[in-house]
Amino acid sequence: MKYALIKNNKVELISYEPIDGFVEVYDNVFADMIKKSDGTFDYSDEFKTEHIKVDTYADKRAKEYPDFKEYLDGIVKGDNAQIQKYINDCLAVKAKYPKE
Repeated sequence: MKYALIKNNKVELISYEPIDGFVEVYDNVFADMIKKSDGTFDYSDEFKTEHIKVDTYADKRAKEYPDFKEYLDGIVKGDNAQIQKYINDCLAVKAKYPKE
């Protein structure tokens, strides 16, 4: 278990040893989290905006594009159907995640 020093509903410090003034919390509680009225913890919206990266359309596309090796393999083999499939798959990803 972990222990947290909580001031004004904000987790200020974490300890793995019990310390006076610290309360026992679950392992998924971290410094800078806010204790909500229902007793759970989460980061504030401001913290999330500043620290948690949100994927851009380019990040999302990069994760879903087909492996370029399929395109190169199609070129080496002269397989126009394979080449076209790769292109179509890329265009589908572009349509799914348009430029912002």
